[in-house]
Amino acid sequence: MRLFSLALCAVFCVTSNATEPIRILSWNIQSGGSDTSVIIEQMKTQMPKYDIVALSEVPPADIEPIAKALGWKHFGGTRGGERRLMFAWSDRFAALQSSELQSVGGTDFPGGINVVPLFVSLKELNSEKSFFVVDNHFTRGNESTRNKQAELLRDWVSGSSHPHDAPTIAVGDYNMDYDFHTKKGNAAFDIIRKDDHWKWIEPKELIDTNWADTDGDGKDNFPDSMLDFVFVNKAAQAWKVSCEVVVRKGDFPDDEKTSDHRPVLITIEP
Repeated sequence: MRLFSLALCAVFCVTSNATEPIRILSWNIQSGGSDTSVIIEQMKTQMPKYDIVALSEVPPADIEPIAKALGWKHFGGTRGGERRLMFAWSDRFAALQSSELQSVGGTDFPGGINVVPLFVSLKELNSEKSFFVVDNHFTRGNESTRNKQAELLRDWVSGSSHPHDAPTIAVGDYNMDYDFHTKKGNAAFDIIRKDDHWKWIEPKELIDTNWADTDGDGKDNFPDSMLDFVFVNKAAQAWKVSCEVVVRKGDFPDDEKTSDHRPVLITIEP
């Protein structure tokens, strides 16, 4: 009986101290092409469970309302005109640091309407594990600028200004045009992964993350391709990290009230 009680206690202790996976929802909500009130309702009612949200293309006037609707603390970017980045997180976490990454090693991130990476360092209060999350939106129309963004983000995570032992997860819309058939992306996809400083977390199933019908023929111009990615640094590779594209009935093609991107859910088991 005593041995049984000890065994039962051991099982209970492991179960009660187990930490729930950390879940990040990453989504380009398409500023100017969606209705933020609809986006908020979708985040509250149509998404799988998440603890942190990392958004791109957020109208600056909507950063506060989104965070207020979630009831979470938040941090919003100052760059990008009407297409800002933002984080919000539940009270499961405490923020240790938050900042925009303006430059790396004396080299500025590309200016103009381009956003710069937004990052937060969070500590899970239950386990006291800390980690960085980086939100990005690389440019679509300028290849050389996109390549420079990839190079600088790689240099940051591998350089002296970022603690190498800090698990770091980078999410967002990287516009890297990963093709499901060729299994290749554009040059920025190769640049960011050079020397394995960032590892791509391939989704459980390759699903198109963006609807683009620029010629109005009712067909996606870039089928079977991906613009939204998740990368982890070497420290985070010791954790179990997975991701999946969130598909909802009727999400594509989008309309003027919702986004032309699908969200990506990242699950982390430290």
